[in-house]
Amino acid sequence: MVCASSLIGKAVLTSIPVPRLRDDYILVITVAVAVNPTDWQTLDEIFKPETTRTLLGCEAAGIVVEIGKNVRRDFKPGDRIVGMAHDGTFAEYIMIKGYIAMHIPPDVSFEEASTLGGGIATVALAYYRYLELPLPILPIEMEKIHRSGLMVISTSSPSNFKLLRSRGADHVYDYRDPESGSKIRSLTCNKLSLVLDTIATPASAQICADALSSAPDGLYVNLMGVDMPRSDIEGGHWPAVPEDFELMKKFVVLTEKLLEQGLLKTHPAKVRDGLEGILDGMQELKEGKVSGARLVYQV
Repeated sequence: MVCASSLIGKAVLTSIPVPRLRDDYILVITVAVAVNPTDWQTLDEIFKPETTRTLLGCEAAGIVVEIGKNVRRDFKPGDRIVGMAHDGTFAEYIMIKGYIAMHIPPDVSFEEASTLGGGIATVALAYYRYLELPLPILPIEMEKIHRSGLMVISTSSPSNFKLLRSRGADHVYDYRDPESGSKIRSLTCNKLSLVLDTIATPASAQICADALSSAPDGLYVNLMGVDMPRSDIEGGHWPAVPEDFELMKKFVVLTEKLLEQGLLKTHPAKVRDGLEGILDGMQELKEGKVSGARLVYQV
C-alpha cells in the first residue's frame, strides 16, 4: 500500500508491487514516515507526459530487507535505518540510497529518527555548500553553527521561541512582526550577509531582504526557488550536481556518529497511525495548522 499522486492536486492510497532492488540502494520495510511541506507542494507539480503517478514522501525510518550489490557500507538485513528518498517514502516497502542512509541507535525510536532525513540534507547542502560555511566536527543542529564562530538568528511564532533557544538560537523574532527584518538588521549592525530561508514564501523572502545588510554582497539561500525581492543580493536556484552527493556521503557519516553519541536532538513529533492519515496531515501542513512539531505516521 502506498500514498501516491495520480492527478495534479490529488493524492490517493493504492497498491503497487514491491520495488525492485537496485544496485546502489537498500530495500526497506517502512516503520515510520515524517510529513514534509514539499510533500503537499509535490501535488501541484505537472507530471511528465510518460508519468502516470508519483510516490509521495521523502523521509522514513525502517528495517533493512535487502542490500544492493554496490552498497559498500556496513548494513545488513534487520538493521534499523533512517534516510531520505527521491522516489518516495509513503509506502510499506521503499528504496533508500545506501550511501545516504544511517543506522538508528537503540535509544532512538523509529518515529524520532524519521524526522531527520530532510533536515540532514538541508543542513549539508544549504550551510556547507551554498552558504559555504566552514564544516565543523560532527555538525547538524543550530547549536553546532557556533563551532563555526557564527551568531544564530531565527524567526518563528512566539510559542516556539523557547524551543529554538533550546536548540541554540541566540536571538528569535516573531515572523508575523512586519518589523522583524529591520530589527534583525539593527541587531547585526547592518552586517548580516548570509541567510537560509527554510519557509521559502514571498513573505519570508521579504523578511530576509529587510534583514540582510544594505551592502550588495549578501547571499540568500531558500528551499523552493523563491525570488529574492532585492536585485543586489545573490540567490536563486541551484541544480543538483555530483558534488552534492559527495558532500552528503561525508555528512551522513558524521551525522551518524553524532546520533550514536546522543548529541543530535530530533525534532518534536506528533505521532499518528497509518498511511491513510497522511492525506489529512499534508492538508494540515498546507493550511498552516502545524507548528513546532513534525507530523509522523506509523506504517
